[in-house]
Amino acid sequence: MARITGIDAFYCTVDDLERARAFYQNVLGLTPGTVTEHYTEYDLPDGNTFGIGKAPSMKSTGCPLFAVDDLEALVKQVAASGVPAGEIHDFPHCRASFCKDTEGNEFTLHQRKPPSS
Repeated sequence: MARITGIDAFYCTVDDLERARAFYQNVLGLTPGTVTEHYTEYDLPDGNTFGIGKAPSMKSTGCPLFAVDDLEALVKQVAASGVPAGEIHDFPHCRASFCKDTEGNEFTLHQRKPPSS
């Protein structure tokens, strides 16, 4: 039986590719890898790939959790861009802010707490 072996990339579908590129690059600080007329992929430091693409027949329903090292600072960057940032929620093993990009796609800024000793 064939099986899934991992995730090659996580994509969000966008209506305005240039506006979305500006948000992910200028506000969240992602560096583009592969860029074409229809999509952009961002290779993340942990080896995963996040992409945005223009596909009129699809609408994204996923929600990437972006690992961050300073949750408060990135929430402020998102809010300063004019895109609403969610409040910071405290959970037992992490802290998170639930946000939307310029295209209405949901994403989460996610900071793990250090393991308890």
